[in-house]
Amino acid sequence: MVSSPPVYEQLLEALQGLDVEVSAPEAHGSLCGLLCARGPDVEARWISTILASKDERTVMSRASLEALHDVYRASESELCEELFGFQLLLPSDDEAEVAERVAALGQWCHGFMLGLAEGGIGDLNALPDEVPEVLEDLSEIARVAGYETEEDEQNEAAYAELVEYVRVAVTLAYQTLQGPSQPIAGSDQPTH
Repeated sequence: MVSSPPVYEQLLEALQGLDVEVSAPEAHGSLCGLLCARGPDVEARWISTILASKDERTVMSRASLEALHDVYRASESELCEELFGFQLLLPSDDEAEVAERVAALGQWCHGFMLGLAEGGIGDLNALPDEVPEVLEDLSEIARVAGYETEEDEQNEAAYAELVEYVRVAVTLAYQTLQGPSQPIAGSDQPTH
């Protein structure tokens, strides 16, 4: 059975329930970076990274941990679907002004780059094809801070194009680093 798509609010609520300091965009970005880098125990490493700032004696919300598991499974499934299924978990235009969404996109890209590093990918230039170039672009986007802009259609369109670029760049990185799609264990999803 294929997991349903994760939603930003689900991840935000899970992180709030765990009382951690990582933002939802950064958490999802780090998950996607780890998924691209692959390696053993991606889900456990992702959750461990999120919980790193928590006091070990703090009781953790079971529902929040289950929500993180759901976000993990759905994100993994979306990346395996190649270009069309994968979505970045970011606040919607109903939830935040464009400047806040740009900052969230920067956090997402920062998390993605941290996830790649955590997954063992350190030398971007050693990666094949166009991957080093697009990852350098994501590094630049991660440096966005305090972006001020007016709310207008032109800025909305530019933001949407930037999100689409990041989405395609991550999909390209995943496909290049992982090779042909593989079925997810326990799913009915066919290989591509």
